[in-house]
Order: sequence, then C-alpha cells, then structure tokens
Amino acid sequence: RNTLWLTGALVAGRGLSYLGFIVIARIYTEQEVGIWAVLPTACLFAEILSNFGLDKLVVREIVRSGNEDGRQLLSSTLFLKLGLSLLVAVAAYAALIHWYPEIAGGYSAGVGLYLCIVPCIAVTRTLEAWHTAGERMHVPALAQVFERFSLLLVIGACWVFEVPFVVFLVLAAIAPFMRFLIVLRGVAGQFRMPSVGRYKSLLGEGLLLFAVEATAGVYLRVDILLISQMRSLEAAAQYNAAFRLFEVFTVLFAGYLTAVFPSLVRKMHFESLRSTFWLGLAVILAASGAGILSRNLLLCMFGPAYLEAGQAFIALML
Repeated sequence: RNTLWLTGALVAGRGLSYLGFIVIARIYTEQEVGIWAVLPTACLFAEILSNFGLDKLVVREIVRSGNEDGRQLLSSTLFLKLGLSLLVAVAAYAALIHWYPEIAGGYSAGVGLYLCIVPCIAVTRTLEAWHTAGERMHVPALAQVFERFSLLLVIGACWVFEVPFVVFLVLAAIAPFMRFLIVLRGVAGQFRMPSVGRYKSLLGEGLLLFAVEATAGVYLRVDILLISQMRSLEAAAQYNAAFRLFEVFTVLFAGYLTAVFPSLVRKMHFESLRSTFWLGLAVILAASGAGILSRNLLLCMFGPAYLEAGQAFIALML
C-alpha cells in the first residue's frame, strides 16, 4: 500500500508539473522561462546542502531508538536544518545575483522571496521523515501532490489575470508552504527540547549520505545550470522543455516496471524473466521511437520557439 501511495504521488506530481510548465512556457518570455528553469534547480541544490543527508538518518534512528529518543532527534534535526537552510538560502540568492545579470536586472525581489521556500522545504522534509519512519507514507505522498496542485492553481490564476513574472514567483512560493502545513499535522505535539550535543554526531553521520545525495543531484540536474551559463537563459528554457517531455517517457517506463514487478516475483524463472525483458525492450523502443518521430508536435505544446529543442530531446531519449 505504501509503495502505491509513493508511486501514485510520483506519477501525479510529474503530470501536474508538466501541465504547469506548458502554461508557463506559453504566458512568459523565454528568458523568464529560463529563470524558472534555473530557480527550482538552484533550490534543489540548496535543499541538498541544507538537508545534509539528515532525512534518511532521522528515519533510521527513529525506527531504531523508539518514540521518546526519536522525538528529541526530530527536534534537534529541525533546529539544525533550519539554521543550515537559512545560510544556504542567502548564499544561493547571492550566487544567482552574481551569475545571472538578468536576474539582478529586474527579478531580484521576486527571486529573493521565492528562495524563502528553502527553509520551508528543509523543515518539511524532516517532518516527512517522521511520517516515513512511522510507515505513514500517505501523508508525504498527499502533501507532495497537493503542493503540485497548488502550484498549478497559481499558474492558472497568473494565466487568467495576466500576472507579471515577478509576482508569479512570489505566488509560486505559496505551494511548498501548503505541503508543510499538511505534514505538520500529527507532528506538532511530538517536539522536545533539542539536544545541542547531538549536532556534531548528526553532521558526522549525515556526511556520507549527503555525499551520495549531492552526487545524484549533480548528475541529474546540473545540466540546466551549465546550459544557462554556457549559452543563455533562453537555451536553458528550451532544454528544460525537452527534459520535461523526456520525464513523461521515464514515468511511463517506471510505470511499466512497477506493473510487471509483482508478476516477476510470483513467477521467478528464466522463461518469465526473458519474456518480460523482451516485452519491456519492445515497449521502450516503440515509445522512444514514437516520441522522437513526433517531437515537433509534442514540443509545439510549449510554443513555436521550443521547436529548437528537438535535438536535445533526441539526445535525451537516446
């Protein structure tokens, strides 16, 4: 049941995010869409830095130590991550202003207010770790879907009322706070006085987990930042459109694996594995070929300017 909650939340969240990006690409300029591509990526890296691998550590220690010790660990981790995230958010703002003159030119206020979500996300992830340790996966799953849905409502309102991009950035920061309020329910009464003595051990134990998470984050999302620096924010916007489209196909492939996994477990023999492998390969090749051939039609959903992202989409699919 927990697996279904998480898988369903992943698929629903990706779908809502994809729809939202289509609308953003149609109502704002390429440069503004490029800023929107860079900002969530910068927030992701800021989130990884402020998280410092502590979420998985919290889950492990709460399961191992029991309720009372777990409550003190939860409080200590929250205070530690809140302090780290505030420092990281300020550093991220300074870095964005320094590296992107376009942001400093007219979007600095909106970007600064949007980065307020970094401490919010840091605290939210710790609260989600508490629910995960208690095997209440439906809480973070519903919270993440509601966050995406809230953002989609904001995007729709900005489209209808022709809201400027700077104002959109401020309104978009509301969505993570909605996620925070959902996961806060049921945890508010669990806080204890934090133990300062645990901070050093928490940072030491979280270092390895942080290194793994940071490596994965760099591997998956550093491309947006590199393209925006080597080319332009407009090029980053085009690449992000191709990447969002590519993500749709990865969700389809992940859904296929999720669907066939129970069957593989029940019939674990060579013939079953071989037939599933060839069927999966045929599905992947057919879907990839259809996506590549229809790339212009698919990219047109973002707007005519995004047809130039066709080569990037082919590279991602291959």
